[in-house]
Amino acid sequence: MSAPGSAGKTVLVFDTSAVLAWLLQEVNRWKRIDNVLKHPDVEAVLPAAAVAEVLYGAPMRGNTATRDELLVSMAAHLRVEPVTAEDGAWAGDRILESHRNPVVWPPEKKRKNSTLALGDGLVLAVAHRLRAPAVTFDAAWAKFRTMEFRLFNPYDVPNT
Repeated sequence: MSAPGSAGKTVLVFDTSAVLAWLLQEVNRWKRIDNVLKHPDVEAVLPAAAVAEVLYGAPMRGNTATRDELLVSMAAHLRVEPVTAEDGAWAGDRILESHRNPVVWPPEKKRKNSTLALGDGLVLAVAHRLRAPAVTFDAAWAKFRTMEFRLFNPYDVPNT
């Protein structure tokens, strides 16, 4: 169980992939995230680093909302959490380890090896600090051989 948030709510830390799926209403994804964000027992947290990723990622995927509209949409359901120096150090260690021991996919997946990017590491660091699971659609996070993270799989949530 994650550390309780305000009023005893369960804290979940959201990755950029989850927030973009929600904002862009991606098929088979957005409603799952919407259900989690609107659950009365969930305190949804978005690390500040992920805010930047959402703000450039949404327009790069064709979204026409303004910066302010995106911020208002996120603020309606997500509490922005600052990233600390300690988070940065923790993330740096994990990012380096992911490059030393990347996720190697089977040949039939036709994917290159997976490592953690800066935003990934910072989301995981904030989740670690808050003792909360990270919500992501990034399958690689669960497949590192030398690292284990507390994750919340949005595919486990109904898509209705």
